[in-house]
Amino acid sequence: MSYLYLHVIAQKEIPHSNTDNSTKDLELSQCYADLREQTQKNMDLQNKYNEDIVALSAKSKEKKLRISQSTVEAMEVRYAQLSVAHKTSQEELEKKRVDYKNMETNFYSYLRTVRATDDDLSTIQAEISQISSQLNNFCMTLRSKMDLVAGTAFVFNTWPEKKEILEKTLDTGYITLFVEKYIIETLIQNIFDQPLQLGVSWISQRKDEWSIRLRQQMCMLVSKHAGEEEEQIEEAKKVLADTIISQLASVYPSMVVELNHKKIAVFVSRVTKLNLAMKGQEVPVSPIIINEGIDTFNGQFMNPVNKGKPEGIVLISIFPPFSTSDLKDSSQALVSGKVLCV
Repeated sequence: MSYLYLHVIAQKEIPHSNTDNSTKDLELSQCYADLREQTQKNMDLQNKYNEDIVALSAKSKEKKLRISQSTVEAMEVRYAQLSVAHKTSQEELEKKRVDYKNMETNFYSYLRTVRATDDDLSTIQAEISQISSQLNNFCMTLRSKMDLVAGTAFVFNTWPEKKEILEKTLDTGYITLFVEKYIIETLIQNIFDQPLQLGVSWISQRKDEWSIRLRQQMCMLVSKHAGEEEEQIEEAKKVLADTIISQLASVYPSMVVELNHKKIAVFVSRVTKLNLAMKGQEVPVSPIIINEGIDTFNGQFMNPVNKGKPEGIVLISIFPPFSTSDLKDSSQALVSGKVLCV
């Protein structure tokens, strides 16, 4: 409340009288003094209130600052704890990695002691694919030396059921496919289908009952410690190469027998080594039979040749698929087969 306002109020509340002026002045002075005193008290109270508000605000800020500092300190402590835990976990993880690497090294060292070769599925897959490709190239190089009549006779004598399906005289393309088929089927029958290895006759025919480790150890024994069996194996390989080349000589009368005999002997040796690698795996790899005239084309484990249709019934299984299963429980072969469809 302003001083002027109080003065006006005082004028309204103090009536004029006929007393002398000195008495009036005294009363007015006293009234003004009381008003000033009251006004000062009010101002002091207002100032005290403002000071208290400022002080309370300062205390609140200080308290918030203390809480904030306490939170930061707690977070720093927690961060330090987590950093230590993280470092410890990293050290333990690295130790486990080293332990795992040592275990892996020891495991593969052990496998090398029981496996016939150092091959795994990837190297076996690559070798089968290379043999298939090179066998095809070998047959293609002989086309110019082919006798169509002799070649047709060879096909129908080997697969008499094809007479009713194919023409009486086959062209070089068909005969080449059948020659490739003959070579790989002869290698499969005499090498892959044997209980253990070509030329090893003392192994029981009940191979399906072998345990994994026994099968692997027997393959390793034949591969690295054949001993007296080595001569029998080499002789069996030579006889097999002779058999194949004698059949081819009738189809290709003008070929150089000695040169091509060496090439066939290389195929026999490679397949013989591949055989032990395949049988020495945890799950053995083997060729899968495709039923000609019955099975339909399946792109998951078959590749069609250009001479036939891209789909349909399989007329000729030229090169079989290879897998670690019978393909009934697996949709993907290790190496796809090569077929001619109609």
